[in-house]
Order: sequence, then structure tokens, then C-alpha cells
Amino acid sequence: MWWPLGLLAGWLTVAAALNILTVMTAEGLLDDLPRAAAFAGIVGVLIAALFVLRATRLAAFGAPVAWGLIAVWAAERATKGDVASLALGAAVLVGAYAVWQGRAEFRSLP
Repeated sequence: MWWPLGLLAGWLTVAAALNILTVMTAEGLLDDLPRAAAFAGIVGVLIAALFVLRATRLAAFGAPVAWGLIAVWAAERATKGDVASLALGAAVLVGAYAVWQGRAEFRSLP
């Protein structure tokens, strides 16, 4: 039961940030600070993911977050290399931390 919930929660975490930034960009609210907003969004997702992973130790939460950050890297790598690099680094960090925190989950299986 926890794995599907972890996957859903992880996806909602990354999707919420991306959707908020997309709407703010479409409304012209980020015209002056697009890179700063992207950095803030990525760092916000990173902090939220690490906090939840630390609290739950549910590796399934980290997978969709890392996947979403890799999608940001793929979308931004051609035009915003710095944003793409930060997203890729955050994806690697979230993925590695999910595996590390999830090790206790796997050890407790019968």
C-alpha cells in the first residue's frame, strides 16, 4: 500500500512546483526573474523531497521526483544550461538519497 502512495506523493510534489512555475510564467509574473524562479523551484522540490525521504524512508517517493527533475533537465538543457545542470544534480541527489533511505525498508522485509 505504501509504494503506490509514495509514487503518487512524489509525483504530486514535483508536479505542483512545475505547474505553479508554468502558470506564473504564462501570466507574465516571472518575466524579470525566470532563472531565479527556476532555481527556487528546483531547490524547493529538492528540499521537500529530502525532508519527506528522511521522514518516511520510502524509496518509492524519490523515483517520480527524480524522474520529474530529469524531465526538467531534458526540457531546459538546450536553452538554459545552468537550470538544466541544477535539475540533473538534484535528480541524482534525490535518487541516491532515496536508495540510501530505502535500504532500511528493504532490510526489514521478511
